[in-house]
Amino acid sequence: MFAIRQSTLNLFSVGLFHLVEQQLADLCRDASFEVAPPGDTKIPVVARWYSDHFGLDLSTLPGWAAMDELRLVANTVKHAEGGSTERLRNIRPQLFQHPAVRELLPEEDFGANLPVHLPLAGESLYVSEEFFRGYSEAANGFFESIANHFDEHGDAYYPH
Repeated sequence: MFAIRQSTLNLFSVGLFHLVEQQLADLCRDASFEVAPPGDTKIPVVARWYSDHFGLDLSTLPGWAAMDELRLVANTVKHAEGGSTERLRNIRPQLFQHPAVRELLPEEDFGANLPVHLPLAGESLYVSEEFFRGYSEAANGFFESIANHFDEHGDAYYPH
């Protein structure tokens, strides 16, 4: 049952990241905009569009680092070992430690450098409920920051 539970948390993380991407892209598709939406939902493409057309640099928002980390988690879950995994290991090595090991040896990095081979099966990458909650809260805060930007700059960028 542990693997099923872990698979679910890992997949929820993938889903959350892709929901963030889709929601960001969806804001670009409002029928009242005179500019075509970006041709892709990938965050770098959409972020460039936000900067060009909303005057908003997404990378300056408080939740940006967490969204980038969540992107690395999603890529690691989907593709296993690779460039995203390497970057994620440098940012959050504890995600690669089995929770039982993490609990017993919180100061050690035991297992953090083992190859990621089956994250979809609940192995090698261990997003905990706490990490998932943090990503969820960061995503909510990220969108609140975007809404605040719209409120503060409505007249400058978004005429009625």
